Amino acid sequence: MGTSFVLLFWIVILAILSYVLGGIALVIPYLFVRKKQFKGKKALLTLATLSPMIFIGLELIIGFISFPIVSERYKVDIGIGDYWQAPINDYYYLFAIDLPETARVESYNTHNQSINNPILYLWNTNDTTIVLTKNRSMYLFQPHASAIDTIAHEAKQQYLDEIMAKMNLLENNAITPEDYFTKTQQEAHKIERVIRHGIVILVLMLLWGGLLYYIKKNKQLENKKASID
Repeated sequence: MGTSFVLLFWIVILAILSYVLGGIALVIPYLFVRKKQFKGKKALLTLATLSPMIFIGLELIIGFISFPIVSERYKVDIGIGDYWQAPINDYYYLFAIDLPETARVESYNTHNQSINNPILYLWNTNDTTIVLTKNRSMYLFQPHASAIDTIAHEAKQQYLDEIMAKMNLLENNAITPEDYFTKTQQEAHKIERVIRHGIVILVLMLLWGGLLYYIKKNKQLENKKASID
């Protein structure tokens, strides 16, 4: 699926979700204020209905701005569409199209070596990444090295098992390409996610705080006027 189609799909899904949540959010305040008459009642019910839409809408708007920045800064894919990308070290990255199971290793420098066989597992040990391909080849990526160290190339299974045992590389502590993409994305968006959620929550708090202050102020004025009369 192309990026535009995926984006449109999620916009439609989130629009439907915001309408449903808006209807649910309206019920609670309506039950409390339906028999009461005060200035700002309609505004309160309207804001209750719109709050989920505002939350989702602001998340999307801020995401459109922040996701490309994070993608550029941390060299990960933007998170929308059929392309997957995550850095391995300063010179190499893992990428896939459509499915993460098709992941391969490519170099940021087109003159460097690449690994065209699909990746089966990855291990991270002491900032070093070890990659095992589906054709039983194994490669090592040092943190700042521009060359790939070949540990085994199309090795027989017995020989490969011996190497993995010596290096303490077990399947239960291995990372699949999909997990590697997901983990890298989450790490890249760790700060951005907090800032994005914080901005959205702050906007909603200001809206609700302003409205409740307006209602309280008007009630005080009405009470004062009633006491004078």
